[in-house]
Amino acid sequence: MNKVLTLLYSAIFSVFIFANGALANTYQLGPVGGTGGNPFKFQLNAGEKIAGVYVRHGTRIDAIQFLIQDQFGNTRRSQRYGGSGGTESFFGINNNEYLSGIVVNLGTKYGRERVFGLKLAKSIYGKDPLTSKKHSPLYGTTTNIVEKVDGQVYKAVYNIPFNFSEIQGFWGRSADELDALGVIVGEEANSENKQSVVAAVGGQQGFTSGSFAFPGRFCGVDIRHANRIDGLRFKNCNTNGSSNYSSWWGGTGGSLSSFTLQSGEYIKAIKGSVILYNSDVRLSSIQFETNLRTSPTYGVQTSTPFALEIPQGLNLFAIISRYGSNINSLKIVTDPQ
Repeated sequence: MNKVLTLLYSAIFSVFIFANGALANTYQLGPVGGTGGNPFKFQLNAGEKIAGVYVRHGTRIDAIQFLIQDQFGNTRRSQRYGGSGGTESFFGINNNEYLSGIVVNLGTKYGRERVFGLKLAKSIYGKDPLTSKKHSPLYGTTTNIVEKVDGQVYKAVYNIPFNFSEIQGFWGRSADELDALGVIVGEEANSENKQSVVAAVGGQQGFTSGSFAFPGRFCGVDIRHANRIDGLRFKNCNTNGSSNYSSWWGGTGGSLSSFTLQSGEYIKAIKGSVILYNSDVRLSSIQFETNLRTSPTYGVQTSTPFALEIPQGLNLFAIISRYGSNINSLKIVTDPQ
């Protein structure tokens, strides 16, 4: 029970648990934010690292850009994702360091969710990732109250932490500002001390939050769905043969479907898409990938995808959600096997 409470508390309130190591496969996590702008994806090539991050910001995050360093020490700027407004700040990453975490703060402007605030972190190769971490300043805005900014009334900002190993890239949506942001992370192929991963998808809305841990294993999910994901209920199976369910999250609309895992089957990814509905970002479709098969797609797929891919060697330990009549967001917590 202490382990369950500790990991869930960390997922909701703390910011970073880091890891480093030789990188093999990469995994997509996120994005969080809105559906405006155009999709983008930035990913390092072999032999490259992120040597710094340029952030344009004012009240919100206008743009993000990366300083790329190759294996010979040559550097170049990536494409800029977002607009030209705001003031440019730079977060440098030395040769003995790696980009290892972000915190995204979401808010709403003109009925669309956007990235209001961004905080970055770096750690040192070969050292304890927790004690060696260094944080950037907060770029943009963070607040937990409704207030007037730039003459507009904004909804409360939702703070979302991401924890993982070395960041290999970013993906999301942008136009004149940064609308949504997710990460592409590397697998700790040679690490014997893998750290938990925390990552999220969706938006800040939903007046209720729920969390459910899997002290045994994720063994099933019930889905209510039509044009969107109306509701979710998860099942945990223990080694002694007992099982238990989460409460129902979301509403009661749509048709009911179930996806049950077999013995020896485990979740590798939760994927789907989001949609803007009544000024809220909501999950419009969801799909579950295991080591043996892929579930049907529940709901209606849109052109705004999300992915929560679980790195090899990690188990899905807990799921956290924000919801109202539909599911607005999902957050996963993993635990080393």
